[in-house]
Amino acid sequence: MKLTIREKNKAVPAPPPPPPPYPTRGHALPEPVINEDRQGWLLKSAVLTVSSDVRMGVRNEERAVVKSAARGRLLGVTQGERALLETFRKGQTVPEVLSNLMIAGKCPPVSEVYELVVKAVERGILVARDAEPPPRRRPVNFPLRMPPLVALPLIFAALGFGFYGCLAAEFAAPDGGYGVWLFGIFETGFNLPRGGADYFWGILSVVFAASLGSLLGAAVVRSCEAEVYGREWPWKVLMPYLSFDLRDVRITGRTGEVITGLARLAPSIALLGAVGMWFPHLALVVLIGMLWFLVPARGSAVAQTLSGLTGRVPVDTQRDLCFEGARRTWRRLLRRLSQENRPYVVCLTLAWLVWATASVSVLVRVFPTVFAEWAPALMSMPMLSALGLGAVLLLTGLAVRAGFRDLRTALRKSLRQRAARRARDAELARFDESTPPPPEKVAELLKESVLFGGIDRAEREGLARRLQPRFVRKGEVLVDRKDDRNRVFLVFKGRFEVCRELASGRPIRLAVLSYGDVFGTVPLWQEPPRVRIVRAMDAGIVYSLSREEFSAIGLSAESSAAVKDAVKASFLMRVRFFREWPRDAVRRFAQAGSFVRYPAGHPVVRRNDAKPYFQILYDGVCEYTRGHRRSGLRIGDFFGEIAMFSGAPSTLEVVCREDARFLVFGRNDFLRAICEQPEAVLAFEKRCSRRLGRPVFPLRHRK
Repeated sequence: MKLTIREKNKAVPAPPPPPPPYPTRGHALPEPVINEDRQGWLLKSAVLTVSSDVRMGVRNEERAVVKSAARGRLLGVTQGERALLETFRKGQTVPEVLSNLMIAGKCPPVSEVYELVVKAVERGILVARDAEPPPRRRPVNFPLRMPPLVALPLIFAALGFGFYGCLAAEFAAPDGGYGVWLFGIFETGFNLPRGGADYFWGILSVVFAASLGSLLGAAVVRSCEAEVYGREWPWKVLMPYLSFDLRDVRITGRTGEVITGLARLAPSIALLGAVGMWFPHLALVVLIGMLWFLVPARGSAVAQTLSGLTGRVPVDTQRDLCFEGARRTWRRLLRRLSQENRPYVVCLTLAWLVWATASVSVLVRVFPTVFAEWAPALMSMPMLSALGLGAVLLLTGLAVRAGFRDLRTALRKSLRQRAARRARDAELARFDESTPPPPEKVAELLKESVLFGGIDRAEREGLARRLQPRFVRKGEVLVDRKDDRNRVFLVFKGRFEVCRELASGRPIRLAVLSYGDVFGTVPLWQEPPRVRIVRAMDAGIVYSLSREEFSAIGLSAESSAAVKDAVKASFLMRVRFFREWPRDAVRRFAQAGSFVRYPAGHPVVRRNDAKPYFQILYDGVCEYTRGHRRSGLRIGDFFGEIAMFSGAPSTLEVVCREDARFLVFGRNDFLRAICEQPEAVLAFEKRCSRRLGRPVFPLRHRK
């Protein structure tokens, strides 16, 4: 007997209405916040298209920059991600794109696909057909333009003058220059300001140099046919200077970004040289102001210059990793460093070290009384020992923080579940033989149950009036091999254990059922031999329904199909792998499967089978062979998921030792079902990658 499963072609339900328009943060620049509801809608049912005003700039063979003129925000992507964005040109949903990529064997890591979609929607690059477009970001009307050929001589002149002034002060000034002040801590002291006027002129000069650098950078950006955004006066140690968002120059290429960064730095470097040579009494105020202005943070002049010099822009879809299964801090850090531009990371790290050393030196010099006792000990410590101690403290802090966060999340979840369970038990405790549950409570039970939760409301209320409670005692057996072969049970109160007898006669516990759980569902359509025993662990209340009673209800075709799908979903919810999934995701996934029965001795899967299936053992005894390894399958074990993604032939052989039933999924049905649920596809990706010891979706597809 050859297994043949026809791929299901179900009607696609109408997509749900889009969530409310984008909420905004702040008042200066509206930034769309994609919350969980909107994120689920985008990744499941939204039809996305590429915005008509998208502009793309190629940096090199590996990286590109994408921008929407309406939003004015850039997205750094790889060439593979750029091609992935192009697939949305004709309008597709994310599940359609993912399933097509998986069938073609060209799917990148799913977490990066989701990250790309979310960030592309945030930046206005992808837009949903039925949703309100994101708020428009208008550029600044900046009239000045300075072509690079004009800006470069001025920039190099200012930089040369600044470095010359610093070196001249270093060797000509009687008290030394910035190098002696910062690194020769115990040889000489700072030239402190002589009064309030020195503080005023020092602050004013820093503000003027920083503002002039922003103006020059903006002029260069406009000459490169890029936009200038976000005029503001940020406060830096009581030094408000004119600032612009000049990151849009990245789309023009490396040259424009380097010239813009140098234009922002040139006035500040020139100011340092002038003060070091001619106004040493202003050096302390100017140096502190420059340290705050030249901090090598993301988006600063230093970072912009280093990014242009090293060439590759950072890939935004590999920075936050909000869809990663393991979100521990150290894993995210290592993953981000492995995907960043290594020369850029090294140069930026050195810049941070120089900046931190200079800042600490200024603090030590300005506050000598505070550091007088332990400064000599710090200076006598070897540099490698100091760096090693700092690295150990940093890693320890990150590990403790990540562990504390995971523990807090697990503890909160456990406490919420325990509180809900106690409240429900307290409410159910008042029902017994003298006080049976009212029909309203029975209808509520049917609505929360997996089996009857999907049927029509009127049919559910009619069923609640027909059902009669059955009161069971502790230790009473409800299902065994002989009795109640065609009844289904719905638990209202108490706990019930599901056991299976081994060949030796010893029972083993498979599951514990409680409020809302259903058992004995397959007899509603078939009469299989009972292989499990259900026993009451304490006194409780159940509702039972025979096949004849179920047929007499007269459910509609839609409700009957929903009940059959719920039978599969109730089984999946007891499988450990699916237990952590949301209930809605399990229900949708179960709709793609079908029950298939195999006789004893029949091969379920043969080695090198060209068309494998994803199969989950429902009941029976089976044995699998992989190479020279042979072992038995337990209820809930599954196989074939790696072949679903790769399309490769099967590498194992499964044979039934007794009559067995499987929940079977064809490849196309399987891929469509999991792609419609982000939780499902991420869980399968993680499991398959762990089994293979490498990513199941090759990283080469991201290039």
